[in-house]
Amino acid sequence: MIASGLAEIVSLAALVPFLSVLADPARVWQEPRIRGVAEALGYSAPGQLLLLLIVANVILAAALPVLGALALGAQRLLPAPQQTYAYFS
Repeated sequence: MIASGLAEIVSLAALVPFLSVLADPARVWQEPRIRGVAEALGYSAPGQLLLLLIVANVILAAALPVLGALALGAQRLLPAPQQTYAYFS
């Protein structure tokens, strides 16, 4: 219960920077490190950062359920190797 509450807080805390970029991409563009990386990737305007963030968000949203299903499947398969190891040891 406490762990799920902490995970919710972390997920909301990760959402705030994304929303600030959506609200004002020019403010993020003023940060020298972010601007240097963006220019190295070929972006020349602050509005182009939005495209990068939206694409990354869509990819993550599509991959997250698949990764969750793989994790649950691996968790269900975990007792089989343990039993095999216990049998031979």
